[in-house]
Amino acid sequence: MVGVHAALRAALYDAWSASVYVSLGNAILRLVESQVVHVAGNASAGESADGTGDVARLECRFQTQLASDNAGRLFFIDSALRIRKVQLPAAWRAGGTQWGKAWVRTLRLTAPGEIYSLAYVPPSPQPERPEQAAAAANGASTSAGDAVAGRVGGGGKWREHQRGGSVAGRGGGGGMLVYGTETALYKLPLAGTGATGRLQPQLLAGQEGTHACADGSGAQARFNKI
Repeated sequence: MVGVHAALRAALYDAWSASVYVSLGNAILRLVESQVVHVAGNASAGESADGTGDVARLECRFQTQLASDNAGRLFFIDSALRIRKVQLPAAWRAGGTQWGKAWVRTLRLTAPGEIYSLAYVPPSPQPERPEQAAAAANGASTSAGDAVAGRVGGGGKWREHQRGGSVAGRGGGGGMLVYGTETALYKLPLAGTGATGRLQPQLLAGQEGTHACADGSGAQARFNKI
């Protein structure tokens, strides 16, 4: 990064990898323990191209936000027109410092306007079924060893908890992104899209292209500059 005159931006802590991520010019870096690790892009080169590590090209030098699903994926705004995903290598989980390559992919999305804000919203927890609650209560005195082995009646959710991770924590795949243009907020569900699936944004509030300030529900609300 020698010779690059740019400020660090968009600092984000990611619990999945126990690391902080920042933007430097057109690159994303990882800060873990005392190390600074290159994730993707080239700080002094622009353009936009998917790929791994330094093969990928980003246009994020003006971005102020990164988002994480805390399950191995980061999201960022690219050139105010695109949202892109960074799939972190499995070797980086829980602060791992082994070698690995991140993969950058552009989400298939047609944004209605320039994107200025971005956040990730996790999926709602699934309600516990009655038989699961009863089994958990009946198995409350079962030994810790049996709990780890998954023989408690709490089901898969309980077994994953005992192992220190969730299904989502092993690779992500749910939840949604919420992003804002100047005058509207949209939600972007992420589940079930696959590698080539086109994402369908849904209006949350505001009206595209109408600058005003008014309280209200959904399309009745008005924003000036989000």
